[in-house]
Amino acid sequence: MSRSRLIVALAAALALPACRAGGPRGEVAGVSPSRYADALVALRRIAATAKSPAEFQAQKAQALARLGVTEAQLQAFARAHATDVALMSAVWDTVEARLNRPAQPGPPPAQP
Repeated sequence: MSRSRLIVALAAALALPACRAGGPRGEVAGVSPSRYADALVALRRIAATAKSPAEFQAQKAQALARLGVTEAQLQAFARAHATDVALMSAVWDTVEARLNRPAQPGPPPAQP
């Protein structure tokens, strides 16, 4: 194999994992690992405090809108990284760490 072919083959082999991971730093469908973790933390906190399924759905819609993501984007991120154990483990470690610290103060929830 010529040197130029070897370089092209190595470059292609190194580029494949980046293509599989999506965009920059694992971004998929406009969702970065950090934003995915933000969404999971928000949803877990909402699930822990919602008094009814309807309240959960309403708060979920507000949280996702505030974060600028949709449920479909979160699902696309999860599907794209389903086999990336290292990335998803890091995401879950981030979620756990954020859940173990107090929520950031923000505006009070809207009253029905």
